[in-house]
Amino acid sequence: MIIGILDWLDEKETSAYPLVQSVGIDDIFLDANFIQFNGFIPILKTIVITEHTIAITITFDTGDQTAVLSDDTFHSKSEYKFYDNTRYIGRILFGAGVNQLWLRYTNQTITYNIAFISALVRAIPSNAGVYSIQSKFGAVTIASDTVISFAVAGNIVTCNAVGLNNATGLIPLKTLNGVGPVGNNITILDNQLIKVSGTIAEVKSSLIGANAQDSLTQLFTAIPTKT
Repeated sequence: MIIGILDWLDEKETSAYPLVQSVGIDDIFLDANFIQFNGFIPILKTIVITEHTIAITITFDTGDQTAVLSDDTFHSKSEYKFYDNTRYIGRILFGAGVNQLWLRYTNQTITYNIAFISALVRAIPSNAGVYSIQSKFGAVTIASDTVISFAVAGNIVTCNAVGLNNATGLIPLKTLNGVGPVGNNITILDNQLIKVSGTIAEVKSSLIGANAQDSLTQLFTAIPTKT
């Protein structure tokens, strides 16, 4: 039996990956991934080349974003992450083909309007569940007072009852998903879609994207109980 050996082909040798159509220069983009609402596919809009910088504009579900590469810091496999305010929306890995832009097109603007491959986009429905709050972002400030004291260290929010004064008749929250507090501490863990951070009396919970930072926050209330 004759065993044939197949040559391995780089994905970019046989396609315009990560775009649906070639831009004429290999390896400008090595890889990309995005998180977009309602299945929107990002579009490479324009590339503006000057003597020392390259500005690459991409259209996202929130509008245009521009990545600026500088000739004194750029290198093959440079990564650029995109944010809308504090919401993480994607990243691109650039290749050595960027250098060809400086060699061929200095002081020019090139218009492309070419979409990225849809498989690179993680689609999030904007009106489903917690994702309906996508327009609400920023810090949630929980102020300490004469009754409750809050302290935040990483993912741990400590709620201390300074004094309960007169009872209000409310049923106190004693458990969260069946799990009670330990030493008045509530631990909120990060995962692929949620990031938690904060400072004293301030809690920031971020949704959407493993690299999301300080985005999409939602107010929560903790009622201290006697132990």
